[in-house]
Amino acid sequence: MDKIYLNTVFGFALTGFLTIGGIFVTPFVLTDYFFPEQQEQTYDFPDRQYDIMFDYHNISVLSLPVNSLQVAYREFNSSYLNHSDPYLVAVWFFRNSQAHPEKEQNPDNCSTWRITPFAGREYNEWNVCTTYATDNPPIYVHNTYCVYEVMWFSQLILNATANMPALNFSTLGYEENPETEMKETKHDYLVPDKWVLSITITFENCTSIVIDAHADGWLEYTWFEPTEWTPYGEDFTVFSSGTSHYMEFGTNFDLFHQTFHNYASTHIVNIDKED
Repeated sequence: MDKIYLNTVFGFALTGFLTIGGIFVTPFVLTDYFFPEQQEQTYDFPDRQYDIMFDYHNISVLSLPVNSLQVAYREFNSSYLNHSDPYLVAVWFFRNSQAHPEKEQNPDNCSTWRITPFAGREYNEWNVCTTYATDNPPIYVHNTYCVYEVMWFSQLILNATANMPALNFSTLGYEENPETEMKETKHDYLVPDKWVLSITITFENCTSIVIDAHADGWLEYTWFEPTEWTPYGEDFTVFSSGTSHYMEFGTNFDLFHQTFHNYASTHIVNIDKED
């Protein structure tokens, strides 16, 4: 009899425990099931500092009126840029700065270039993002050390894009975007996020070219023209309007990739900050 009594008491206690526990646990389970929280992405911010070696070229006149050149390989450890440091993704060449450490020693701003290599952050299979994480300070060099390469790279890019066939998006097999009707641009289709290369060339007259290459063999080529200059401190802000074209690049970029790969491999090295 005592055993039956004890089992009955134990049963009620267990039932009460499970019931009360369920009251507290169920809301959390249902919340996670019906309203799953967005998983926070973790980013890898590589700690990199780069040094660049320059070859002397006796160049005093620009063959192209290029004001800046940015080349960014948006794949982590890109197959297009086979560098010993897989985190190196971008190099930015910029001239005609209104204020830089050598301004007083070099009053002619056009003769000095600012070069910054960037380490990217890996966050998925394809993209390293177009915002680059780096503590690398810019390196200032004279025209004769840098302009030859900048003109060389820019000309290779312009030559590659000059003979590319126009793209017909309907042949790529992408799913149509139900929110649009024209079916003529990338916005009219559900394009996978597989961008592999971004290039920006700006010119002295503030026009610029932005190229975004996709892993599926096509690119978006946008020509920006300035519409307004607004003073901002000692500098000014340029507002532009752009016109986009879509093209298939095929093997057109191969020579540029090889040239830039050779340059990065022989001239850009990662410095270990602990040394």
